[in-house]
Amino acid sequence: MLDDQSSRYDRLRHQTKTPGTQLTISRGSAVRSWAGGLEEHGTDRVMTADSAVPIGSITKVFTAVLVLALVADDEVELDAPIRRYLRALRGTPIGGVSVRQLLTHTSGVVNEPPGAEAVAHSVPRYLQAVAACGTLHEPGSAFSYANAGSSILGAVAAEVTGMSWQEAVDAIVLAPLGITPRFVTGGKRAHACGHAVNAATGRVRPVDQGVGLAQAAAGGLACSADDLVKLGRALLEGGRQTALDEVDFAAMLVPEPSAKPVGLADAWGLSLARYDIAETSWWGHDGMATGTSCHLRIHPSEDVVVAFTANATSGHEMWRALLPVLEDQGIVVGEHHPPTPTKAALRAVDGYAGDYRNGDTDYRIVARGRDLVLVVDDEPSARLVLAEDGVFALCDPHSGKSVQTGLFLAGADNSVAGLQIAGRVARKVS
Repeated sequence: MLDDQSSRYDRLRHQTKTPGTQLTISRGSAVRSWAGGLEEHGTDRVMTADSAVPIGSITKVFTAVLVLALVADDEVELDAPIRRYLRALRGTPIGGVSVRQLLTHTSGVVNEPPGAEAVAHSVPRYLQAVAACGTLHEPGSAFSYANAGSSILGAVAAEVTGMSWQEAVDAIVLAPLGITPRFVTGGKRAHACGHAVNAATGRVRPVDQGVGLAQAAAGGLACSADDLVKLGRALLEGGRQTALDEVDFAAMLVPEPSAKPVGLADAWGLSLARYDIAETSWWGHDGMATGTSCHLRIHPSEDVVVAFTANATSGHEMWRALLPVLEDQGIVVGEHHPPTPTKAALRAVDGYAGDYRNGDTDYRIVARGRDLVLVVDDEPSARLVLAEDGVFALCDPHSGKSVQTGLFLAGADNSVAGLQIAGRVARKVS
C-alpha cells in the first residue's frame, strides 16, 4: 500500500522542505513502512525505517506506561501523593498532587520552571525549582499540559526502581516492546538531526537538541515510526504480545472528566489525547522536539495505528498534508478542530486585561478600546475574540484568521483567575 504512494510522500517532503520522514501504518497484523530523505541535511546519511528521530513529548506516553507497569506491580498507587515517593517534595506546595493528576495533566504544576536550563541536568535542583512555583490551580480542577509533570513521574519511577529513568524505561518498557533504546540526552548522538526550516527563504538548518537529564522523561527519547507503532500495538492488544501484559492499557483510554484541553484535543486520558472525528475517536500524542515533528494515532475500534516522524519544523505541515492522502486510502485520522468564535459575545473587557504567568512563560493581555490584544515582548501578536463561557480565539492581527483557541478561567469570586493557551494554564498575577 505505502509503496504505491511513495511518489506522493516524496513530493510532499520536497514541497515542505523536510529533510527526512517516516510513515508506518498498522492494520491489525499487517504493518507497512515508508521512509525517505536524509537523517541530516547536507550529508549522505539516508533516512531508513530504522532511523531514530527525537520524538519530543511522545516520550511522555512511554513514561506513562512505565508508571503503569509499576502500578501493576503494586510499587506505585495512582491516587497516592507524590511526596510518598519523593522525599525532597515533602512539605512543598506540590507534594500533595497525585500520580494520576500528573498523568492527566490536571496537577497544576508549571510547564517548566523559571531558569529551567540552569537546573535541567540536576534532578534534585529541577524538582525544587518546580516545587517553588507552587500550583497554577487547585490540583484536579483543571487541565494544564506540563512537561514538568512527566519529569516528576520519571523521578518517581527512578526512586521506586532504584534505576535512572533511562535504565528503567529501557528495562521495563522498551525491551519488552523490542525497541532499541536511543536517548537524546548525553553521549554520542544515535538519532537523526533536527532542522529549522525557514518557509520564506527555503533555508534548512540543522539544530541541536536541548533536553536535560531532569527533563528526559518528558521528551528525551528518539524512536522510529516503526517503534511508535510497536507502542501503539501494545496499547491496542493490552500488552499481550509482550511482558507488559499486566499493565492496564485500557485505563489510558479513559477520559479524565476535569481535563478539558481546549485548543489541544477533545479529551485526555492517562498521557493520551483523544481526537474526535465524525462519530468515532482516535487516541494518541504529538511530539515537537527541537527541529522535529512526530505524531502517533491509535484507533481502537478499527485496530489501526498510524505513526509519522519528521526531522524538521516543517514536519507538522507535511503531517497535515498527509491526512487527505491517508483519507484516500480509507484511513480518516482524527485531529482536533476546536470551534472558532466568529464575533465577540462579551463586551466588557476590563476584567481580562493583565499579566499571566506559567513558570518561565509570561503573557500580557491589553485592553484597547473594546478589543483585547495579546502582547509578547511589547509587540501585539494576536487579537482576542471572546465567546461564551470564557472561550476565545487568538487571531492573526494582519489576516484576521484564528490561529489558536483558548479559555479564560474563573476564580472563586467569578473574577478572571487565569487563562489557558495551547492547553497550558497561566495564572493571573496582576
